[in-house]
Amino acid sequence: MSKKKDDTPDLFDALADRDEALKKVAEPEEESGWMERALSLLPEVFHGGYGELIAEDIKDRLVPLIGPPHHGNVWGAFTNRAIRARIIQPTGKHRHMHGPKSHARQSPVYCLIKRRPEDWPRGDRGDFGSTARTIAQAIDVDE
Repeated sequence: MSKKKDDTPDLFDALADRDEALKKVAEPEEESGWMERALSLLPEVFHGGYGELIAEDIKDRLVPLIGPPHHGNVWGAFTNRAIRARIIQPTGKHRHMHGPKSHARQSPVYCLIKRRPEDWPRGDRGDFGSTARTIAQAIDVDE
């Protein structure tokens, strides 16, 4: 991570480090097919595509269907991938989590954008590439 003159970390390097960590933790789930199965079940988890859920709700509904991922941090990579693939989106709302280890902290609320897997981008593997590339793709700008 590079630092600016005042020794503070650079934001873009921090985001790139985060993306790399998410990619690493998600690799075993990609190879096993867990991530694809979890993404394909999102419409069912959202009861046909309607309603709003926090990530903890999604987790509580997916685990009985396909089991847990190999590591707890995969949930962040999964949520990140679903957002980047434009399958879900944050609503701007927040709700308290209910799990005993969550301590009622605030969590973003999500809604489903694409209700059917056939509407999803072909071959999407949740590219955790550079932030600049991701932003450019999100707003359909040439890099």
